[in-house]
Amino acid sequence: KARKIARLSAPIRSSSAADDEWLRDIKDLAARASTLVREALNAFVRGELEGAIDVIRQANALGRQSNAVSNVLTRRMSEQPGEIAVLLDMLSVVRAVDRVADHAGNLSEHLIYIVHGTDVRHTTLDQIEREALHVTFGRPNGEVLWQKTIPVMLVCHPPRWPGFGATATRL
Repeated sequence: KARKIARLSAPIRSSSAADDEWLRDIKDLAARASTLVREALNAFVRGELEGAIDVIRQANALGRQSNAVSNVLTRRMSEQPGEIAVLLDMLSVVRAVDRVADHAGNLSEHLIYIVHGTDVRHTTLDQIEREALHVTFGRPNGEVLWQKTIPVMLVCHPPRWPGFGATATRL
């Protein structure tokens, strides 16, 4: 995707269609996508469920923002038919940056599947967060000393214990 963005950037920069607003939007989108990739890799290496969920939420928000920028470019195509070639290149850059953020989200989805055993495509992020045990050790003044999210598996119908041995369980 980086090569595609670089290849399309030169003709866009020399065009009058690339106004300051679009350049500001694409720089913001690209910076956020780059940060998402870094955060997704960090969460993956550390096995952090919370980090993965946060990346997916941010990737979804970035997708909504890139859709808004795409809609503006599509509207400009009807208003400026002489600039359609450059506007299409600009649209391709926006979609390429959005795809980078999608890759970060996909990596985070894989992490959730590995750690939690849940396919994110078939459940909500809120449900995954509810099914995790959040443990925090802190001081009386509210200062957090240690914090960890531990994935758990909820069992609707636990297995029956055998008739011999343990007759009760305690936590």
